[in-house]
Amino acid sequence: MTTVVIQQPSYLPWLGYFEQVHQADLFVFYDDVQYTKNDWRNRNRIKTPLGWQWLTVPVNYKSGQKICNVGIDTSQKWRGKHLKAIEANYAKAPYFWHYIGFFKNLYDHEWTDMCTLAEYSVIMLSKILKIETEFIFSRNMSVEGGQTVRLVNICKSLGADRYYSPQKSKAYLDTGQFENEGIKVEFQEFRHPVYPQLYGKFIPYLSAVDLIFNCGKNSSELILNENKARM
Repeated sequence: MTTVVIQQPSYLPWLGYFEQVHQADLFVFYDDVQYTKNDWRNRNRIKTPLGWQWLTVPVNYKSGQKICNVGIDTSQKWRGKHLKAIEANYAKAPYFWHYIGFFKNLYDHEWTDMCTLAEYSVIMLSKILKIETEFIFSRNMSVEGGQTVRLVNICKSLGADRYYSPQKSKAYLDTGQFENEGIKVEFQEFRHPVYPQLYGKFIPYLSAVDLIFNCGKNSSELILNENKARM
């Protein structure tokens, strides 16, 4: 069975995103659809002694732009700020020195477009989590169709038998169109693990950065052990 996941790229995503990556044989970055402002495309959260904090990449966005066409505002010194925030808040984490090099390399690069940065961050964190999944970019695919039809056509073009979809897509996805093509639809029901964190009371739904620095090589198992029933 070939499982396909189709998901918009996000910057340093949360744990549930990587459960989807792990489920997929083929993970499609849905990067040629309309960019959504104030969403997860250009920001995520880390934990600090005062609670959670946004890491936001400044973008030059015009209404109606596709994700793959949104540029980064390079006049702002965001790369140094993000690295300093990670270093300041995770320097005392058990696995800080194991992984900080990945982030230094990430922020050494002079990124100019949001899409490439977000996709790279997903691929980088997937490597850290030892998730071996093939990544595909919808902007490189010649697949047409409306909302559900295009998703079905992408799955068909990749030989999918199973489409693993975010829970929120239940509100709009026409599963019958998948079933007519012999594709089983399964919706994610992610159970968030509780793991050791710095700074007191546990805060869920942070970037996977938090899990990696706190739990190191056990990070992937913590994501998957809570969700084995779905696999």
